[in-house]
Amino acid sequence: MTATRTQSRAQPRAQWQFGRIYPPDASWLAKAPVEPILEPDLPIVDPHHHFWDRPDHRYLINELRADLGTGHNIVATVFFECRSMYRADGPPELRPVGETEFVAGIAAMSDLAQCPNVVVKLGGMINRGAAFDFHRAAAPPSSETIAAAWRPYVETCIELCGAERAMFESNFPVDKIGIGYAALWNAFKRIAAGASPGEKLALQSGRSHRLRMVDCDRMSSAENRRTLEEAIVDTVREPLIVLDSELKVVAASRSFYLAFKVTPQDTEGRALYELGVGQWDIPGLRKLLEEIIPAHTTMEEYEVEHDFPAIGPRTMLLNARKVFYEGNNSTSLLVAIEDVTERRALEREKDELLRQKDLLLQEMNHRVNNSLHIIASILLLKAQTVQSEETRRHLRDAHERVMAVATVQEQLHPSPFGTQIAVAAYLTRLCESLGASMMVDQTPVSLKIEAGEGTMTSEQAVSMGLITTELVINALKHAFPAGAKGEIVVRYESSASAWRLSVSDDGVGISGSLPKAPVRTGLGTSIVEALTRQLGGRVTTSAASPGTTIAVTVPRAA
Repeated sequence: MTATRTQSRAQPRAQWQFGRIYPPDASWLAKAPVEPILEPDLPIVDPHHHFWDRPDHRYLINELRADLGTGHNIVATVFFECRSMYRADGPPELRPVGETEFVAGIAAMSDLAQCPNVVVKLGGMINRGAAFDFHRAAAPPSSETIAAAWRPYVETCIELCGAERAMFESNFPVDKIGIGYAALWNAFKRIAAGASPGEKLALQSGRSHRLRMVDCDRMSSAENRRTLEEAIVDTVREPLIVLDSELKVVAASRSFYLAFKVTPQDTEGRALYELGVGQWDIPGLRKLLEEIIPAHTTMEEYEVEHDFPAIGPRTMLLNARKVFYEGNNSTSLLVAIEDVTERRALEREKDELLRQKDLLLQEMNHRVNNSLHIIASILLLKAQTVQSEETRRHLRDAHERVMAVATVQEQLHPSPFGTQIAVAAYLTRLCESLGASMMVDQTPVSLKIEAGEGTMTSEQAVSMGLITTELVINALKHAFPAGAKGEIVVRYESSASAWRLSVSDDGVGISGSLPKAPVRTGLGTSIVEALTRQLGGRVTTSAASPGTTIAVTVPRAA
């Protein structure tokens, strides 16, 4: 059976694919030469291996115990589960990306080797991603072969991080595909042969009294938790601090120290409210932070304005989240700090510019309104002095048009361009102004407004206001002979598909056949038609009993 497996496996070895994990071949590993154990008393901590029970390969406690019993003095190991940190939701095919995202977040630090809390693990180079083909050879390589091949890479890492922050690892059973456990650790010892006894001890066992290894699956101690927090916090570009349950600073990002020009000695271990000159000692902030842990709440965009030491007046936004570690039932607070000083300055500058713009518009509208009234007064005075009745009529028509524009402009000038206007209130004010300016006390004609709910843009409101004014003027001039009593009704109706404006009177009405639109005989009629076309609507004229109704209908899509 063993021979059959070896024979069936010989051909697939040449067809193996990059990035795929294959089970080790016991018969192939047995071909390795027997090596004596180098420095068998040197204590070793293997900081990286896996457990799994796959259909084609089992590597659990018994298999690990067998490898540990090959002669080296393995005093401890660290198990890393490959299927940790998966995404909890999202497409199933993307959930494994969560592990990569987690690792990438920690490893994203610039000048990684210069970070004192980073430890480099040396190993895992048998075949995956390292371009070594030891696993395809007829027999496993010797420890001398492995040491010679790996030495340039391993020594480079040790030079960057130092022996105090480097550790050899087995990466078993992944690397078991290309070398046995005993030969692997012999190779590591050959690479470190020229190191001092202290460096050897650090590389093989990590000097456990100093090295902080992080078990990412279970945070079992405050030291381990702090190591992870510092590693993650240092990757964040915005200032970030980690607080314990008593709101004391556990760790802070380098960006925090740079932004506030403080040192770790002045920060770590102190309560947040004691930092600096008490700039964070704010009752409201204290209350919010103290409520996050017991109430399971968060803090969003809490704004702090203060004259900070060394950096001057600043405006900061604080956001806080609770982090709970199930392994030891401990809790931390992550507090992110964003400097929004420039943003707030720009916002104030924008608000000031808008205020100035509004003042200029009000002044301009005031002057335009005054100018329109002056022009209207001049036209009315001129109409009273001319001898020709036709000229007088034209001057009065011009006076009415100018007053119409002035009335609409007066009602709309407080509204910014493009804003939504409440039609009912707008028509009410407009008709009140028309009645006050065009109906003297002795006029027996009343003006009534019936407007439903609805809004429109200020641009549409200008056109509707001018149409309303023209139709009211037209009714006053033609529907009621001198001294006749009557009523003019302005109606506005709105639906999901269109809005409709109508002006009705109970005057003398129109005679003869009714056209589909007002007869083009006067200036007012031409203005109404032009404004309606601009809105994308249509004008209809119908006879009432008594009187006349002229309506403008504008589709919502127009």
